Amino acid sequence: MEYSGFFNGNYKYGQEEFSRYFENIYENGVSFKDKDKLASYEKDQMTLKVTNDGLRLKVAPGFAIVKGYYLYNKEEKVLDIAKPTEGKRIDRVVVRLNSTVGSSSMSVELKSGTNVKEPDLTRSDNIYELSLAKVIISADGSIIVEDERAYDGLCGGIRPKNVSAYENMIAKIDEAFNKWLSEEQNKGREIYIQSDKPKESVSGSIWIDISAV
Repeated sequence: MEYSGFFNGNYKYGQEEFSRYFENIYENGVSFKDKDKLASYEKDQMTLKVTNDGLRLKVAPGFAIVKGYYLYNKEEKVLDIAKPTEGKRIDRVVVRLNSTVGSSSMSVELKSGTNVKEPDLTRSDNIYELSLAKVIISADGSIIVEDERAYDGLCGGIRPKNVSAYENMIAKIDEAFNKWLSEEQNKGREIYIQSDKPKESVSGSIWIDISAV
């Protein structure tokens, strides 16, 4: 079955059409404050950072995309934590998408685990979670927050899909050009890459006029 859009006129579009469109363009993840930091995954440039203040977790403002749906956290969100009665508990702060028709939502939530293991991420047809951080809470009230935003399998950063395929294509083009260039140079000819026409050159040499590029 074919799908297409978006057109003016007697066409109706809903969450399925828009999420299908964006899911095919962007990978799941959180946004970056500085787009130039995307490739390096510098955590200080990723949004929706989780910190703690006593028994409260603070989730910084930010933006996330999950399966084509988006979350925009305009202001800092606070999540209260309950201490375990003994030992410790390992929780997670997640971005949770619920795409169930009629009860659709996307929000930042605290997900409880056990004293030995953090909770698994739910990834079903209707519920899909990204982990922002793992939070270890001890009975004495001490808290350790472990950032998980930079891990692609858990969260990752928003980025266009097929980037690696594009980079591979460019690499192959460069490889082919360099091979051709080397072969031409080995023939005793010169290849001039400049704006001015070469004054002296061996017959059969090649001039690439960069001013025309």
